[in-house]
Order: sequence, then C-alpha cells, then structure tokens
Amino acid sequence: VHERSVDTDILCLLCRRLLVTHPTIRLVLMSATMAASLYSQYFGTPEPPIHVGARRFPIKEFFVEDLAKSLKLPQKDARRALEVLDECETKKCRSAPSRNHMEKLYQLAK
Repeated sequence: VHERSVDTDILCLLCRRLLVTHPTIRLVLMSATMAASLYSQYFGTPEPPIHVGARRFPIKEFFVEDLAKSLKLPQKDARRALEVLDECETKKCRSAPSRNHMEKLYQLAK
C-alpha cells in the first residue's frame, strides 16, 4: 500500500470485510510511507505496526559524458557514448528511442 488510490482503498475495504468474516486470516500490509498508524486504525488492530529498517547502500552517479574516461572505453565506444548523450539532450524523452539509438545502447552495454 505504497500510495493511496481508488484501487488500494477498494482492496483495503474488501480485506477488512474479509477479516470480519474470517478472523483467522492474517493480513500483512507493506509500505514505504509513514501511514502505518492510519492503516492500523482502519483495520482496528490492537498491536502497533511493525517497522522494519532498510539497508541503504551508497550510490555513485555516473553520467554518459564521463563513460569514456571512467570506463576507459575504446575510442569507437566513447564516440557512441557521446552520440547517445547528444540524442538524449536533443530529444529530451519526447519520443520513443530510434532503432539506431537502441543499437548504440546495446553496443555500449556489451
């Protein structure tokens, strides 16, 4: 139940009705949001919500224009990386990538 929507509200309503008629069923709701107490109140659970911590890993960002240097790509692949960057900059995701563009990405990923 990450974000509230009509779909999740209807599913919660159906689950609550099911729990009333079948009290032996255990329902587990998982969410990355802080609305745990809202759902706990809605379902009338006597126990407090369980919070499970998450492991976080450091993230290092790489940009297309840095691929040639950081990965020591051959000149041909470095040129492809720059072509991909140019196409991304000009189109700005306004249209689906061309077959040629996808081929360049595939070649870089090999």
